[in-house]
Amino acid sequence: MKNKLLQWFFLSLVAGYVIFTLLGAKREGDEPEIGINFIVYGGDGECYHLHHWILLTASLAMISFFMWGTGANFSAPLYVCFAGFAAGASLQDLQYPNWYIVKQKCPAKK
Repeated sequence: MKNKLLQWFFLSLVAGYVIFTLLGAKREGDEPEIGINFIVYGGDGECYHLHHWILLTASLAMISFFMWGTGANFSAPLYVCFAGFAAGASLQDLQYPNWYIVKQKCPAKK
């Protein structure tokens, strides 16, 4: 069972990486083909770009804390697949040179 879960994790990791590579922005500053850039407009004239690696890591942490708090099984196939997919998508986001920059100048509103 453990080997099967490991296989599902790595298949999900590859799927997350490939899907986010194909559908994501091709260059820094471009809009993704599907989806949106998650930008929070601050009151100080600055914006905060929440990269998908931040959102996916936060989602995985919340799900993990919920599962831990309820005593759920961490080896459940759905959890393993989501963790792999989130890891693959997060790794793809780290290709951009601005992966660590959150605070930025606001883009023009459309």
